[in-house]
Amino acid sequence: DSCDIIFVLSRGGGFELNALEGLARGLVVITSDWGAIREYAEPYALIVKSTGKKVKPLTENPIHQGYGADPEQK
Repeated sequence: DSCDIIFVLSRGGGFELNALEGLARGLVVITSDWGAIREYAEPYALIVKSTGKKVKPLTENPIHQGYGADPEQK
């Protein structure tokens, strides 16, 4: 084990298995409020709430197409 904290700031993933594995290992998990992770991470992870806006990320990238969450910035 080489870390104490895992950041899973996905903008459109499905299940986010790496976050679940981090929780199972007892790591502090910091994640975005997007996707299925909301179903299993609360109250065990720090969830960064989104602004509710959607952005079109990586418009020129043929691998990733779709919309993602726009995390709240303060």
